[in-house]
Amino acid sequence: MNADAHAQRLRALAAADLSALVGPPIEVTEDMLSSCRSKNTFGALAFELYKEAVKLVGVICIHHVTTEPYIVQLNRNQAICAGLLVRISKLMLSVTKLSSDTEHGETVKILNRCIIESAVTLRYLLLKKHDPRVFDRFVESSLRPEVELYDFILANVEKNNGRMLGIEDRMIKSILDTFDKSGIDRESARLKRGSWAGSFRDRLSALGMEEVYVAFQMVPSHAVHGDWVDILKEHLVPSVDGFEVCTEWRKTDGEMLGTVANFAIEAGLKYLYEYFEGPVTLALKQRLDDLMYRINKTELSRDEWREIDKDQ
Repeated sequence: MNADAHAQRLRALAAADLSALVGPPIEVTEDMLSSCRSKNTFGALAFELYKEAVKLVGVICIHHVTTEPYIVQLNRNQAICAGLLVRISKLMLSVTKLSSDTEHGETVKILNRCIIESAVTLRYLLLKKHDPRVFDRFVESSLRPEVELYDFILANVEKNNGRMLGIEDRMIKSILDTFDKSGIDRESARLKRGSWAGSFRDRLSALGMEEVYVAFQMVPSHAVHGDWVDILKEHLVPSVDGFEVCTEWRKTDGEMLGTVANFAIEAGLKYLYEYFEGPVTLALKQRLDDLMYRINKTELSRDEWREIDKDQ
């Protein structure tokens, strides 16, 4: 068997193993799309594709190369990237559970924004993979609240004539443990001011994605912060002389599932390309590429159906 044939066989075995682990790909055929158009069931198909994405992102989280089974050692910077993927995976799993009964749309909007922000952060860090100071700034910026809490506790202890409460002692130990594991000293975090990488829009711009800022960051911020627009659209209904409260949940029809899944998949692919290679990794990359194709095919069909339905 020549090298190319051997590599192809290894990829086929890896793809079979992957299907055994997460299940076969969700089919998106023309007959299925036709059925979705006639029955308005695009949401159900989007939900199934989203669940496939959740499983595959979960596989990326545990994907590693090691010479010793069951022992995985990631340096801090790669661990940051892997940890962001774990966060994305957990948030996506929460979305599937909240969406399973087609309710909780308001909460899903909040989680979607968190997923997108983490995916963009991961892609930006991967873009700056060879600049360790970017990772240091990310950590330092994250630790700033811990520094302030540390100073606040010590000030309280001083006011109390040096007497430290049990809860204060536990909090101090937890803060020091966090710094010890982070590879950053307290003074570095104390001096850190502002964002670790400019604004979120700056990060999108660096990735060539600034055009999505308003739709996927600013508008979803209404749901995160509970401002007037969120209250008006989600929790009130107009009445004759003002408003009444609305306690009903917004339905989740799969509207954003495909878009959010693609954000997560693209971030996962960037991570794989930066850190891994080999037949198993290639099989995973190919499955992810194919899933994005099926998601986009479904979303395009839904958009076309809406345009036709609008004109009728």
